[in-house]
Amino acid sequence: MSVDGALETWSRRLAGREDLPRECAALLPCWREEFPVCVHSPAIRNSLVAEPETFLFCNDSRLVVMKRSPGEVSVFQSSLDTIEALEMETTLLHSCLTLHPRSAGPVQVPFNTVSEHLFEPVVAAFRKARAAEVPEADPSRFPCPDPFRDLRVLDCKYHAFAFRVLAGDEVKGFFHHPTEPAPGLCHRSRVIPSYLLVSSGSMLYALSTRNRFHSGPIADYSLVVRYLPFASGIALDLRSTPGNRTYRMLELGAGSAGFQLPLASRAERDFTGFARTVQRLAGQA
Repeated sequence: MSVDGALETWSRRLAGREDLPRECAALLPCWREEFPVCVHSPAIRNSLVAEPETFLFCNDSRLVVMKRSPGEVSVFQSSLDTIEALEMETTLLHSCLTLHPRSAGPVQVPFNTVSEHLFEPVVAAFRKARAAEVPEADPSRFPCPDPFRDLRVLDCKYHAFAFRVLAGDEVKGFFHHPTEPAPGLCHRSRVIPSYLLVSSGSMLYALSTRNRFHSGPIADYSLVVRYLPFASGIALDLRSTPGNRTYRMLELGAGSAGFQLPLASRAERDFTGFARTVQRLAGQA
């Protein structure tokens, strides 16, 4: 059984063809010439997850994921312009990159968070392939004036992560949903955790926690970042929840990929203004 954070669970960059198992090398004969991003994630087996060994290959236009189990190798390959949405989820030492291709179900690549830097080029390649115009990635770039200055006090977690996620992309508008009560029949102390939606000229970014509801004000160390390109076709729809008037479900769509976040009733006015901005920008993209 793997121990959380153990060196044996860290992903690594493949240095040469000899790093590939024979059965994988046969399926990708020209891998080094075609794919500058080559990452190996070892099998993870602990009390929380059981994932096979994974190999990920990516260039500016194409991506291949191989999963190797005893006696079997499954292969997913796709051009980046048919990936409709991308998610990066992190909870302490557990992380997962999830791809949402147009003609298949989600493809997940779990990895130890220590190795997150190896997967950042995949996110950058996806953004470049799916966005109309993306500046050179620069997480240290700090716009002036700061578009998220109000979040320094209201929600410092998202204030800090927003700049890292956008990596220099221009902010056209954003919507911050604060932590709000969402009482239910069995969970009277239930709350909606805060989240942040940011729009650039060609991408909708959604930053949230893993769970849509919490039973009370507990600490949450998760972060889910969703990249939703306007080119996929953006949908922002509100769906009523039977028997509850304190919130509705916000359905975020990017092509065939769909996600849900609860929206408190008293936050709807601010969200409506943001949704208009997104729809206008999506129509121009």
